[in-house]
Amino acid sequence: MVSKYLYLAFVVLSVIAVSQGAVSAQETTAELPKARIDISAEDGAFELMNIKATGDTDVIIETLTGETSNVTFAIVKEDAVASWRKLTITFMPVKSGRVKITLGGAHFENMEEDHRSIVFDDLSIAKNDVISNGGFEESDPDGKPVGWDGTPEVYISNKKEARTGSGAIQVWHDQRLEQTIEVKGWNEYTINAYFKAAK
Repeated sequence: MVSKYLYLAFVVLSVIAVSQGAVSAQETTAELPKARIDISAEDGAFELMNIKATGDTDVIIETLTGETSNVTFAIVKEDAVASWRKLTITFMPVKSGRVKITLGGAHFENMEEDHRSIVFDDLSIAKNDVISNGGFEESDPDGKPVGWDGTPEVYISNKKEARTGSGAIQVWHDQRLEQTIEVKGWNEYTINAYFKAAK
């Protein structure tokens, strides 16, 4: 009889431990920083279609109705961890023109105290050589990566921190980098980017 009660107590304690572990895992997931990539046509000149992303991503597509056309903005967010992760995004512009790609971090409470910064490296567009300095190997004297607008929180020139080469960039929600690329209408574009949580 005693052994039966001990067994039942063990089962109950195991269930409690598992449930606490599940809560802890959820809390940990909720606390993870998120890498963020925004995509939109320059000055809202045209729509973007067929926007998709791989992985456990949040894809927010906002369409604003203007006087002459609808403007589509894609906001893609994915959890960042200490190791490098790959994010792939595809889109199709309905017209030829310029598309702006912005790298940053997601918005969250108390971010002024804890930026939850993101490190990006090796940004490319498959089959199209339209990204300039996607590996962030080139920088100007002020530590800003050549070909990009904005000022990163940190410009990384360290082989141990970069995914490849020695250059990478660290950004957060209020310190982003952006680049505008030329696209052709009705062509599909695939963005590949690597990211991780900053130390």
